[in-house]
Amino acid sequence: MNVKAILLTATLSLLVATGCQKKLDFLYFGNTPQHIHADHKLKELIGNNNLDILWVIDNSSSMLAHQQTVIANLTQFTNGLSANSTLHWKAGLISTDSNDPPYIGFRANDQVDYTMPNAAARFQQAVAQLGTYGDAIEKTFDPVVQVLTQYPGFLRANAALAIIVVSDAPEQSYQINATQFVQDLIAWKGGDVSKIYFYGFLNPVDWCTPTDDYWNWAGSPFQAVLNQVKGDAFKLCDQTFASNLANLGANLASNVSSPRFDLAQKPLVESIHVYHNGTEVPGAPNGFWYYDRNLNAVVFTDLSFAPGSNEFVTIDFDVDDGTVPQ
Repeated sequence: MNVKAILLTATLSLLVATGCQKKLDFLYFGNTPQHIHADHKLKELIGNNNLDILWVIDNSSSMLAHQQTVIANLTQFTNGLSANSTLHWKAGLISTDSNDPPYIGFRANDQVDYTMPNAAARFQQAVAQLGTYGDAIEKTFDPVVQVLTQYPGFLRANAALAIIVVSDAPEQSYQINATQFVQDLIAWKGGDVSKIYFYGFLNPVDWCTPTDDYWNWAGSPFQAVLNQVKGDAFKLCDQTFASNLANLGANLASNVSSPRFDLAQKPLVESIHVYHNGTEVPGAPNGFWYYDRNLNAVVFTDLSFAPGSNEFVTIDFDVDDGTVPQ
């Protein structure tokens, strides 16, 4: 091969490597994402007007200020629940000390629910009774399983269950780990994991300055639970703790009762389209639906676009398989 041919070959090789302006230290995938195109009956929308709420509040020595924040925001929390006039909610309270009996919500004469105009005040009194002399080994899973076993009437068969934990300590249950905890909850909900919500106001060292034992969110039992059920976790040390707590009632009511379709796979959000009779239904912010990442669901805020009794919608999206699109 002569010199000109060698130079030409080298030039072409360089052009092939750089001509598309792609960096050589990146991987590029040409796979076409899996596409989902499914029809759904609107009358099969998931939504529930019954909600059982179980609060688990730490009553160890470092929790006084946090308990006071809960008390101060319970009225707004219950107002948020009650703003949804179709939601039939009830609530109970236990501590992280498995030797404590329930504080409210489990016996016939201490019910707290949507029918009571003084529900917030009654719950505030119960939180005030927690004190800060509870067991220094704070547990969530053991007391929850214990109280739901002892008081099976607390859970209504057709209701969603929301567990709200407020603690600055790690989860230290002796008997129940995260996997067993979730399995027990699913069994109580008739095998339907979509009816379970878990919310934590927590204080891991990778989020906050410790006020109790040092622990990390990553790899924690709380994270393991949220990897399996719907819900969220919030920083106990954050200045937004009060507002997050106050707003949780309205958000929870919306998540539980809003008509929605749960998706079996994670979508590429920008690829989601909803159609009714072949016409695209606009989404948020000014349309009829939005995608909720926590629920992995298409949630409808208004069904007026389909007033009939036997309506269908088509949900169309590409699956997010974690690869980098070309």
